[in-house]
Amino acid sequence: MNELHEKFIDEIEELKQASKYKLTIDNINKIDSTYRGIYGLYDKGKLVYIGQSGGNINIDHESKYLLKKRVNQYIHENGTGTDNLKSYLEEKKVTINDISFNYITIEDCRLIKILELVMIDYFNIDNDLFNK
Repeated sequence: MNELHEKFIDEIEELKQASKYKLTIDNINKIDSTYRGIYGLYDKGKLVYIGQSGGNINIDHESKYLLKKRVNQYIHENGTGTDNLKSYLEEKKVTINDISFNYITIEDCRLIKILELVMIDYFNIDNDLFNK
C-alpha cells in the first residue's frame, strides 16, 4: 500500500491542508452541487472518518450522491449517514457541534473509490466506527 501512498501523496497532502468547517447546513450549502471527491469528518480536530462521494456511478456515468448531498446526509434526521454519526456521537459522548469536515474535489470518478481506500489506510482510519 505504501506505493499507493506515494502515488497519491499530492491528494493526501491536499486533504491534510484543506480548510475545516463546522458540520452545519450553512457550511454544507457553500459546497458546489457539482463537486465529487473525498471528505473527512473530524471530532474536535481529530480525523475519524474518510468518505467518498461521486465514486459510485450508474451506466450513464452519473453519480447519485455528489459531495454536497453526501455530507448533508450527516446532519438530517432521515439521512443515511445520520444513524452512523449518532451512534458515534453517543459512543464517544460528543455533540454534533464537535464535528467538522473538509474535502477535496476529484473529477475522475474512477479514482475516487481508490483514493478513499488509500486515504483510509494512510491515515489509519477505523471506518468501522461508522459501520455498525
